[in-house]
Amino acid sequence: MPADVKITVGWLDFNSKRKKYIQVRLAKGEGSPSIGLDRKASYHDVLDQATAAFFPEGTTNFFWPINNMECYLADYRANRIGHKWILQDSIIKGVKLRLYLCTKSNVSKVKI
Repeated sequence: MPADVKITVGWLDFNSKRKKYIQVRLAKGEGSPSIGLDRKASYHDVLDQATAAFFPEGTTNFFWPINNMECYLADYRANRIGHKWILQDSIIKGVKLRLYLCTKSNVSKVKI
């Protein structure tokens, strides 16, 4: 797919102690990544690109592997986006779109 739209993606991870999603910063305090996509990109296309931006090899240094996490996309107000969503439905001329990758661990915490 040719990339004709750039979006910014943030990452929110569910904190089980606080019982809410908390923004995760990139290593070295870098900002949120921009991702180039085709305007006809589907929900799953965007989710795959967002996941790859934060989990380039399927994992990070401080979180569970991505296959042990529930993942979904949310808008700038942290509202869950439906699976039938298409990127072009959210494009507004002159406004850079910001979405969030929301993650929640599927792994039960075991107390030792």
